[in-house]
Amino acid sequence: MNLSKEEDVFSILIESDGISILCTPGKIELLIDRSAREDMIEHIIMSIASVDSSVSMELEIYCDYDEIEHHAGKGYKIMVYKRVDEKYRVSYSIPFSKDEALRNLIRDIWMMKNDGEFRKTILWEGDIKKIKKLHEILSKRGEWNIKEVLYREEPR
Repeated sequence: MNLSKEEDVFSILIESDGISILCTPGKIELLIDRSAREDMIEHIIMSIASVDSSVSMELEIYCDYDEIEHHAGKGYKIMVYKRVDEKYRVSYSIPFSKDEALRNLIRDIWMMKNDGEFRKTILWEGDIKKIKKLHEILSKRGEWNIKEVLYREEPR
């Protein structure tokens, strides 16, 4: 990845096979559409974890009360839950440092994206080096293309 003025990069949009990743120094925005393959979902999640395993993702799941602990047993951390009609809306934090949680996250994203596109923001303390590393890892498997690079505007 050759970028002019690396220190001025604001964001980089990377795309492949139904998955878009917008990376900035403060966040990664994932957009996974119905056409995305499960192996590509696995590749992006595991690639993010290999670049920065300190990140986590929030995931909201609607389920019966007795299923709340089931998800927690998959490596998800319960943040908060609230009864909504006959179900519970549960917010989980999924740590990217736990392989079991990531494997379950990949399966859950696969199922959720079949109901419509999956869109999620992951907060991280990234920089251009981490973004370049992510692109490098992604590019080892499949066609991951940089679609857009935005630079900070020069101060006037």
